Amino acid sequence: MISEKDVLKIARLAKLSLSPEEIIKYQTQLTDILKYTELLNELDTEGIEPVKSIIPSQNIFREDISKPGIATEEALKNAPARENNMFKVPKI
Repeated sequence: MISEKDVLKIARLAKLSLSPEEIIKYQTQLTDILKYTELLNELDTEGIEPVKSIIPSQNIFREDISKPGIATEEALKNAPARENNMFKVPKI
């Protein structure tokens, strides 16, 4: 079982503050998750090749074709505020 110390360390790394009830809850849940992943060690993977990706290794993307973009004036025609051919926005 995962220790309370481990749960608190994970919570600290995630910047979470946990109540005592939540610590117990997550301790149980994390332990269950680790037990479930241990089931993978029981699988017989002898003779099975590792897979890099489930996507075929051919190029599935379209050809990169350059096209003319929208004209600056067209892009800015509905802008509420503009300055030097750019959108003007409030400071953040």
